[in-house]
Amino acid sequence: MYAKKQWRKSVSIYPFDRSAIQEGIAIEDYHNREINPGLSSTNFRHISTSPEYAYHKRMHPGKPTKDMQDGSMLHSVITEPETFEDHYMLTPKINRQSKAGKEAYAKYMEEAKGKQLVNQDQWEMALQVRDSVKANREANLLISGTAPHHTRSKFLDFFTTKINRP
Repeated sequence: MYAKKQWRKSVSIYPFDRSAIQEGIAIEDYHNREINPGLSSTNFRHISTSPEYAYHKRMHPGKPTKDMQDGSMLHSVITEPETFEDHYMLTPKINRQSKAGKEAYAKYMEEAKGKQLVNQDQWEMALQVRDSVKANREANLLISGTAPHHTRSKFLDFFTTKINRP
């Protein structure tokens, strides 16, 4: 019972932003419960298991899996392309067995501070997905927010209505 009460206290949408969609927020801030107390799709999936489980996962998120990292990278390359390379860096193939290789790697690691390192396969996958989304008219309309109202998700409309009731 205590977990349910705590969950209700911790769940809220920004008081000044009554929509269920958070635009213009960095992915790190979106997933940071201190900065963004709103719910993500992952939170809704956890709630479907149980409110207690959702509360526990929200308070103790654990280490991101490879799939979570790939999802964050795809979110960034598709919705925030202008800042993608500020957050991600391609890991070059450097032979660290030689002195020159070790120096090159140390220089690279200094450049990469604060960025997530991705290998060639991840980088290419992200760019291919980005290009596929750009080539899809409907996806572009949805991402840009210019899609006609009837293309919006009824699921999203349901939760937007339910969450935003005073």
